[in-house]
Amino acid sequence: HLVETSARLREVQRETLAARAPAPGNAPCWHDSANGLPEDAPLLVVANEFFDALPVRQLVRTDAGWRERMIGLDDGGLDDAGQGEDAFRFVAGDQPMDSAVPEGWADQPPGTIIETCPAAAAVMGEIARRLAEQGGVALIVDYGHLRHRTGSTLQAVAQHRKVDPLVRPGTADLTAHVDFAALATAARIDGVRVLGTATQGKFLESLGIGARAAALARAAPERAQEVQEARERLVSPEQMGELFKVMAFAAADWPEGAGLQ
Repeated sequence: HLVETSARLREVQRETLAARAPAPGNAPCWHDSANGLPEDAPLLVVANEFFDALPVRQLVRTDAGWRERMIGLDDGGLDDAGQGEDAFRFVAGDQPMDSAVPEGWADQPPGTIIETCPAAAAVMGEIARRLAEQGGVALIVDYGHLRHRTGSTLQAVAQHRKVDPLVRPGTADLTAHVDFAALATAARIDGVRVLGTATQGKFLESLGIGARAAALARAAPERAQEVQEARERLVSPEQMGELFKVMAFAAADWPEGAGLQ
């Protein structure tokens, strides 16, 4: 069961899973949201780079108080030919948003930006509700931070390069760092437990990625360098090992997981 809203990515997933020849009667099934997941059995959920793709809301502290960070037009720009053009820019909204600031963060200096992700809280809450009612576990792997922090993490990526998110909108993937502390708060309902957190590097090392890589290299010596480079990409602090985090949740009567603090 896959939660995927993109028709293009569904087709990629369909081709990938077909190549693995699933057993008869076990064909993949797609859902537009977590609400559509089965209700008649425990859930085993893996969310890999899922939450970073959900839309974030930004609040900025101004001299007049907190406002929502929005997008407006800057009509004073010139294009490459010297002609006037409208350009997008970030602006502070005119409606007070102090009531939306998380507790303990209101007294920040002007210019401070806080991100929230209501969609992530809603999805995590739905998963947690299902775990509490049906049993099961959820493993979240994504890039982000383990504690609340200030600052904008919104970024755009096109052709594997970072680009300005306000230039040529619709042509780049928009992402933002996942607030794992907020996910934990949303998940702590009806006895659902946070099993722990770890950086991806520590998580994979504790599960034996070193032994696994060594075994793969022995089985295919001609690919030993490729295996080593792949391992480094996953666990090195300079690559994915520190930026990516891992967090797991479980129903009250399910066992502890491995590799997490």
